[in-house]
Amino acid sequence: MQLQRCTALILETLTSWLGELSVNQETYILKRIEEVPDTTDMWLTHRKSRQARLLELLCSSHESGTLEQGLYHWLPDSKTGAMAEYLVDLNEWPEGVEKAVLKIDHVLTRDQLVHFSRKLQRLI
Repeated sequence: MQLQRCTALILETLTSWLGELSVNQETYILKRIEEVPDTTDMWLTHRKSRQARLLELLCSSHESGTLEQGLYHWLPDSKTGAMAEYLVDLNEWPEGVEKAVLKIDHVLTRDQLVHFSRKLQRLI
């Protein structure tokens, strides 16, 4: 369900930036999206684990120095305790997105690129 919503949002965003997509383009884009590692479930598991550690820290420490020290270690270390598979996918995700974008760029029409450029110019 989450993947379907994410995919729909990506297509909606691309349509907004590029203009209408052909059926062939949508099919091609969906295949490129599937190539990007899906970290959603692992990310959620990791976030819940971090939140549990934070609650444990907040509930167990009533001395300000101890709490401050615990937060000092907890805040910047967002990857501690993460599953190895999640860390691998997390590291590969940006490259997967980059490859997908470059592949998608090859199937865009001149009109879609002009639409994108004009929209980008309005933001600048």
